[in-house]
Amino acid sequence: MPSWHRKWKVTSFTDSSIEYTVSEGTTRTGASDITPCFGCSCAAWRFAKKNILTGLRPDCKHIKSVFGKLKLEREEQVNEETRLLLDAWAVEEITAYIPQSRAMEDRC
Repeated sequence: MPSWHRKWKVTSFTDSSIEYTVSEGTTRTGASDITPCFGCSCAAWRFAKKNILTGLRPDCKHIKSVFGKLKLEREEQVNEETRLLLDAWAVEEITAYIPQSRAMEDRC
């Protein structure tokens, strides 16, 4: 039995008056194996047959939409962290501090 950690409300794609709950959690697959899993309150997910090998149901379109949202949030987080690192590593141009000599100008 999974233990749910986070939940999202997803509006039905076909009927805007219906809302489904998508949950993220973990389940034990063995004595010490903890596997992340997702679940949905829609009938398509609840009545889907479980995979014989994993014991998990296939993802419904509501779970896939939450995956997309999480992926976008993660990409934004990575982009922000990358920008902060690049700002921290920014180096001033040293060419502004190199004096121009007349000998260099005469050669050109």
